[in-house]
Amino acid sequence: MLHGGIAYTVKYFMKNKLTLLLLMLLLLNCSKDEDILSYEISHVSSVIGLANGSLNKISEFEVVFGARNGCGQFAEFTEHIDGDTIYIEVKIKYVDEICTMSIIELTKIYHFVPKSTGVFHLKFKSNANGFITKTLTIQ
Repeated sequence: MLHGGIAYTVKYFMKNKLTLLLLMLLLLNCSKDEDILSYEISHVSSVIGLANGSLNKISEFEVVFGARNGCGQFAEFTEHIDGDTIYIEVKIKYVDEICTMSIIELTKIYHFVPKSTGVFHLKFKSNANGFITKTLTIQ
């Protein structure tokens, strides 16, 4: 009886250790990045902001863009600078969740900090070949 009891205890202990080890490995391997299914460039539908700004001060632009379903979330603004023209794209991430299947509209504030005076052209990607352009004069 004692021998069977020890075997049962060892088996029970090993089973729980194995379960605990598997659970720890599962939790350690899960990160938020693994929940992301894909990234896409979203098309901007409107941009609202002032036409004038100050040197080294933040100029804010309210950017409205769409996501193809309820799982779409803002990821980042990407910029390409060519002289006084700044090309801006909105990057959307889609996460692995249960989603509404309707197109949603999102809004995010784009911050631009001019390092020199002059006229800047901010071009927000609005479709495959087009842009919404905002002209910003910095004094």
